[in-house]
Amino acid sequence: MQSPDANGTLRVATTIKHFIYGSSTAGVNLAPMVGGINDFHNIYSVPFRAVIKEANPAALMPSYSSYDGVPMTSNVAYTNRFLREELRWDGVATSDDSAISFLHDLHKTAKDIQTAGIQALESSIGHEIGGTSSFGALATLGHNPAIASLVKTAARRMLTLKFKTGLFENPLPDLAQINSTVRSPAHLELNLNISKESMVLLKNDGILPIKTTGNLLSKVAVIGPLATYINAGSYAADDYLTGSTVLRGIGGIAKEVTFSKGCFVNNDTNVDAMIADAVKTAEAAELVILVLGSSSPNLDNIGDVRTDGEFYDHADLGFPGPQLQLHKAIAATGVLVIVIISGGQAFEMEIRCCELQCHYPHILASDKLTVSIPKYSGATPIYYNYLPTNRKAGIYTPTDWQWPVLNSTARYPFGFGLSYTTFRFSNVQVSNYTSTSGNIVVNITVKNTGNFAGQEVVQVYFGQVFPVIERPIKNLIRFTKINLEPGASQQVSFTIPVEELGYYVNGKKQVDADTYTFWVGSSSDDEDLQSRLSSQARHAL
Repeated sequence: MQSPDANGTLRVATTIKHFIYGSSTAGVNLAPMVGGINDFHNIYSVPFRAVIKEANPAALMPSYSSYDGVPMTSNVAYTNRFLREELRWDGVATSDDSAISFLHDLHKTAKDIQTAGIQALESSIGHEIGGTSSFGALATLGHNPAIASLVKTAARRMLTLKFKTGLFENPLPDLAQINSTVRSPAHLELNLNISKESMVLLKNDGILPIKTTGNLLSKVAVIGPLATYINAGSYAADDYLTGSTVLRGIGGIAKEVTFSKGCFVNNDTNVDAMIADAVKTAEAAELVILVLGSSSPNLDNIGDVRTDGEFYDHADLGFPGPQLQLHKAIAATGVLVIVIISGGQAFEMEIRCCELQCHYPHILASDKLTVSIPKYSGATPIYYNYLPTNRKAGIYTPTDWQWPVLNSTARYPFGFGLSYTTFRFSNVQVSNYTSTSGNIVVNITVKNTGNFAGQEVVQVYFGQVFPVIERPIKNLIRFTKINLEPGASQQVSFTIPVEELGYYVNGKKQVDADTYTFWVGSSSDDEDLQSRLSSQARHAL
């Protein structure tokens, strides 16, 4: 995206964000993150370290949150020293909307807006997004050489970015080039393929793939409050002119389509009558496409359909409104049902039908979950790479008093996703290694044992037996997607530098002489790790 054009000018100044974020208290936006130096280096900074090393993004945005009590917008240790000194990154750090003012208004770590501005500059934040309340706040400090130096550094970085993007020579876009690029056939095809490969099949009771007559489905009932809604997200265009809702899409591949809303997404107005109508519609069909989830329209539309996206936190992970009631009623009809789930969160659910997080019957489902979906909201947070003590009962507490309500195993684990076919993993080989340099090689044979062509994401995890600090039970270290015809086999090979088995202790990375275990499989769940190898790379690193 940020690659230069023929003139050497950056096409886009990529901004990576939010540094750092992802585990705010109770999942509340802006809430603080609890952690220390080891968590920072081993968890939260990992993607930023990788992206800066590989792509050198032009800009970065800190999060609203504080980490270990220090707001990221004024965090000298991480937003300045880590990025600028350790990673040698010299791009533009820009504040989130009003984040500098929040140092005074919300965090209460700055006594006034001028102090907030100084704190941000000292953390190498050189560009502000926000209102006019802070304009001129530093005007009286021009005589201060330390502040003047910070301002000059910020200005240098911003001017450098403008030169790199050619804004001084060509401040206006080339409309002819834009018109030849935006919505071009190649880009639309790429976007479609990305969408296809972003769909995750979670459950299939033999319904998929759907058998069609003359390439068309028979009588289909499309039901659900999101069936007529383009759920593009808070910062995306809900383009009803060229985009397609589920109802419109199914209408193009079915002989006869009926529709019932079933309920509203966030209130129970006329719920009994609406569900009754949906049940009647379902019973008259051969197949039901039930569309559930949480809606996140464009920020300009904060109407009564908004239940997801920025500014919308959740007390639990259930479906908003009476959608679960609708689902149970439709499942009870006995008609074949495909559930499409759309939304920006994991949902607590026990689906009684075939379930796909977005689906069309002519697409080979192949994607995997990037989060773990819990059985119960009360069991959160839940993640595959937990620490050894996370799921161990105390010596005098063999089971939780609410067991199994707070069973912390996932209903659908990280890395999980079904296909229309099945795969078998065999002939796993892992090279033992006896040095802190070089590579470990993992080989695996994967065979398509089903009746359909399919894609599988082969995943490699590793764990260390006795690290010097508590480390995750397992960590994803490699993955790749392969495509196999029915009956076909393929050997997949992964080369893993030994250095990647290391971790940080108090800011310094180390690779221990220890025993390591490697797992290969189709998800992070132990049952899906069809081949596991213990005591590999032993006493060698």
